[in-house]
Amino acid sequence: MKNLSDQNVKIKDGFWRFYMDLNKTAIIKSVYERFKETGRFDALRCEIKEGRPISWQRMPWDSDVVKWIEGAAYVMAESGDTYWEPIIDEMIDNIAKN
Repeated sequence: MKNLSDQNVKIKDGFWRFYMDLNKTAIIKSVYERFKETGRFDALRCEIKEGRPISWQRMPWDSDVVKWIEGAAYVMAESGDTYWEPIIDEMIDNIAKN
């Protein structure tokens, strides 16, 4: 028995293909829109917006965003679609900066 990297495994059909396609076509975008709406991405900039309580800054949303980045990165690696790349780059820059 030998370990294989994910780059050497191609799922072409069946149960997992269905969910991989669903993730690419709907879930990544849906979660992105919800996180944007709820300020999770804004929190990475560490900016307090007028009208929001200061405790908003302390919400542990960074792990949610990092999990989303991981999912989007897998979609990009598997599909070759780079649509999310500049968005992810900006988030990573904000994480590193703050």
